[in-house]
Parts: sequence; C-alpha cells; structure tokens
Amino acid sequence: NLAAVKYVDRRDYSVKDERIPYPMNPNGADLNIAAVLSPDGRVLAIMPHPERVVRTEANSYMTRDALDNWVHGPWARLFINARRWVGQQE
Repeated sequence: NLAAVKYVDRRDYSVKDERIPYPMNPNGADLNIAAVLSPDGRVLAIMPHPERVVRTEANSYMTRDALDNWVHGPWARLFINARRWVGQQE
C-alpha cells in the first residue's frame, strides 16, 4: 500500500469505498488518497498544498472554536516533523 496520507472526515475516519466530500477531500481524490509514497520510501507525492494552511487563519471552513484550539494549522506538523528529521541527520 503506497497511500501515505488519506483524507478523513470530521470524525477522523476514512471510508474506504466512499469518497469523502468537500472540504474534507478538497480535490475529490479516489479512495480519499492525499499522498502516495514511492516503493523505496524516498519520494512523497502530495496533492494538497500544506504550505498554504500552516496558519490557522487559512482554514475558512473551520469554526472559530476549533481554530482557537489549534496552535498551528493542520499541516504544520508535516513541516515540524520534517525539520526534526533533518536535525537528526546532522
């Protein structure tokens, strides 16, 4: 299985045979796949643009209460973990 990231619904549940609707699956991807990984694990091809939503203000479809509970946007963890991994390689 090379699906590295999948879109999920508001309950954090990915339905295998059903396409999750917008905005949880913004581009209507089959099988709710947001990113695929090469067989050797070195290449990640990702459709959403995580750099566009690292700030909570960019999430116009979220309620104010939900946004207030986040320190960063939903994709910030991707960059935090990438930086952490790079730091471990030095």
